[in-house]
Amino acid sequence: PFERLWISSLTDKAIKEGLQNLKPGSDYDNLYYAAKARSKADWEVGINASQALSIAAGRGVFSLGRVQTPTLAMICKRYLENKNFVPLPFWQVKVQMEKAGISFAAVSKEKYDQKSQADSIFRLLQEQKTLSVQSVEKKEVNQEPPLLYDLTTLQKEANSKHGFSADKTLSIAQKLYEAKLITYPRTGSRYISADVMDEITELINCLEHHPRFGAYVQTMDNVILNIKCVDDKKVTDHHALLITENAPNGISG
Repeated sequence: PFERLWISSLTDKAIKEGLQNLKPGSDYDNLYYAAKARSKADWEVGINASQALSIAAGRGVFSLGRVQTPTLAMICKRYLENKNFVPLPFWQVKVQMEKAGISFAAVSKEKYDQKSQADSIFRLLQEQKTLSVQSVEKKEVNQEPPLLYDLTTLQKEANSKHGFSADKTLSIAQKLYEAKLITYPRTGSRYISADVMDEITELINCLEHHPRFGAYVQTMDNVILNIKCVDDKKVTDHHALLITENAPNGISG
C-alpha cells in the first residue's frame, strides 16, 4: 500500500494541503487500468493495423490509430457531405419600414422557391399605401452562465476570439500553470467539487486590486454565486480550470 500526492495547482498552499491529505494509492487504480487499456489499444490498433494496412496497400507507410482513425473518418464524412451538398436557391421579401423616426427592415418568414413568387408578393406590398404591424412578441429569456473552462473549451474560445491554435493555447496555459497562476490546464472537467467551491470567494477576492476585474469584485459582496458548476460526480481526475491565489505581477512574452 502507498499514498499519493494529488493536487491541481503548484502553489505552496496547494502542495502543503495535498501533503496533509495524501490519498490512498488504490483510489487511482482505475486511472492505471485506463492507461493500460490505452497502451494495449495503441499496440493492437496503432502498430498491428498500421503494418497490415501498409502491406495490403503496397503504397508506402500508412498510419492507423485508436483516436486518429475514427477522428479522420468523421472529418472525411463531413467533408464528403459538404462536397456533395447541392444548395437550393430561395427568395424572401424584404421591406424597409419606418415608425416614429425609427427605420427597420421587415423580412418575410416565408421562403419562396421561385423568384416570381417573391416578386408577386413584393408588388402587392408596393400597391399598399401603408403597412401595419399586426403583432409584437416580447419574451424574457434567462440565460444560464456557461460552465467553467476545461482545456478543450478554453482552446475553442481562444481560437474563436484570438485565432490561437490549440497548441498555442495549451502552451500559454502550461506556462501559467508552471508560474502557479492557474490550476492544472489539461483537465477534461468543467466542474468543481463542493470543497473547492468553498474557496471560490477567496479566489475572487484575490482580484480585488486587479485593474480589469477589481471594480467588478467590489460589487459581489452580497452576490449568491451560481452553483451549476458544482458537482462532485462530474469532477474527473482534475477539476475545471481556476485561477490561484497568486496574483500576476506583469506580462512576459
